[in-house]
Amino acid sequence: MKFWNRKWGRVALAAVLTGALLSGCAKGEAGKEGNAGALGTKEITLDMMTFSHTNWPYKENWPIYQYLKEATGISFKVQPVMSDYTTTMNLAISSGEIPDLMMVNSLNAANTHGASGAFVDYFEHLDKMPNYKKFLEDHPEVKAAILSPEGKNYFMPLYGLEQQSRRSWLYRDDIFKKHNLTPPTTYDGLYTVAKKLKELYPDSFPIAVFNGLSPLVNMAPAFNTSSSYYYDYEKEEWRYGPTEDNYRIMVEYMNKGLDRTGFHGA
Repeated sequence: MKFWNRKWGRVALAAVLTGALLSGCAKGEAGKEGNAGALGTKEITLDMMTFSHTNWPYKENWPIYQYLKEATGISFKVQPVMSDYTTTMNLAISSGEIPDLMMVNSLNAANTHGASGAFVDYFEHLDKMPNYKKFLEDHPEVKAAILSPEGKNYFMPLYGLEQQSRRSWLYRDDIFKKHNLTPPTTYDGLYTVAKKLKELYPDSFPIAVFNGLSPLVNMAPAFNTSSSYYYDYEKEEWRYGPTEDNYRIMVEYMNKGLDRTGFHGA
């Protein structure tokens, strides 16, 4: 069963570059330059606005930023936004204090602010983005879905999420090795190993699921359904996942895990 979103295609923004990033860097205005990085370019620091979460707030010492600096010479000065990101983003844009990088998760917002000159039009820089250029050529339906009314591209697609979840379960490697447990590759296997962990650590929660019911969105494709409306290409019809038997099976699976293995939700 393949899903391709309702009206626009399931298109989400990975990141929107502001005008200062490409135009400003050339003039030395975006970020501070320093010594040469791993790629032979000067080290620069970019301002970035992004989401944060009360359960896993942003931390400056996250290894990913060090890895990026070692590989590219680029450092990030991050402005984490804990709540009401949309309002904070709009205020930053209206004030003219736009960071070099920011998350924008709405096509309409990207097109509106892009038309005002806040964001870069990716089409003007495809000569520097050969992989993205080829992707758009190979997927004209995605290109059509992300165009602004003026035929420009301010919105970077995240393609394929409607066909499978691109999130992964994390596990304690040291605990699995200590008890000679094999990481599961199926949901049945996940349940089995969770039961074993509950036996080994009865006061623990073998599985932790955060952010309310949102994980169901990511789990649904594995149960051959969706958490909302989707188009079933095999049956050639629109369907609503939460009313389907497969969705019920997924909810029953979660309930079984809650009862017998101690799912922890937050």
